[in-house]
Amino acid sequence: MHDENRREPIFNAPGVVVGLLALLVGMHAGREWLLPRLMDAESIDAWMLALAFIPARYGGTIGDIPGGSLASVTSFLTHTLVHIDWMHLIINGAWLAAFGSALARRIGSGRFLVLYALSAIAGALLYLAVNGTAPVVMVGASGAVSGLVGAAFRFFFRAVDEARFDPEGLAGAARHVPRMSFAEMAADRRLQIAVGVW
Repeated sequence: MHDENRREPIFNAPGVVVGLLALLVGMHAGREWLLPRLMDAESIDAWMLALAFIPARYGGTIGDIPGGSLASVTSFLTHTLVHIDWMHLIINGAWLAAFGSALARRIGSGRFLVLYALSAIAGALLYLAVNGTAPVVMVGASGAVSGLVGAAFRFFFRAVDEARFDPEGLAGAARHVPRMSFAEMAADRRLQIAVGVW
């Protein structure tokens, strides 16, 4: 029986996901509204470049790029903190909320953060492999979010099968259905299509 007086939470996401979203929104809001009151446009650009992942850092021009040698290590993660504009952030945030929530509920906050960080690093390494040491810039949480989506795919389709498209049942099923093995993933047509589209 549904209790009509019961109030549902505004955010039904785990705390770790809400916290990460708040960090991303806070960073972007700070860049848009706070930093222009404290710095000139050139300094703001330098700050953004210091956080961005730039493959040219690994081609001998490290001293010419804001952030120097420290950023050659930290930017594997810090690139996820800055976004081009609000739309970029909203799209990444929506995917993070949807797939990150299911994943965080299943694996817990600590493992979720480790997976997020490893996915961000993997995304940066792929960007480096594709671009060599070109002076191109990568910002945003897309690589990290893609890793989370890929991890969620390992149990998502089984949860859909069990819940039969009941949203409340889907949340429960996502917490306990077994993960697909990599062989099962390779044989599942829905998963192949989802990965191909993604």
